[in-house]
Amino acid sequence: TAAAQADYPTRPIKIVLPVTPGTALDVVTRVIADQMSSSLGHQVLIEPRPGAGGLLAAQAVAEAPTDGYTLLGGAAGIFTILPAQKDKLPIDMG
Repeated sequence: TAAAQADYPTRPIKIVLPVTPGTALDVVTRVIADQMSSSLGHQVLIEPRPGAGGLLAAQAVAEAPTDGYTLLGGAAGIFTILPAQKDKLPIDMG
């Protein structure tokens, strides 16, 4: 399996954030994304998806291909608070 991962990444990576641009999480993630871009040799993009307590961002990542190119940033509250607030969610938070 290590040989299969040797070529990662081969295209830009996207980090989906549950907040609006300009927030502390957005700024910190952009600094990390710049460092990742330098280390990996590929662009790391930030995609803000605010709303629904982070559910929109989590759902976008859950529905993305499971290839390691779409990441979720700042997810702690999404996985702890949302399941406690709602009986049924459109994605599995477990």
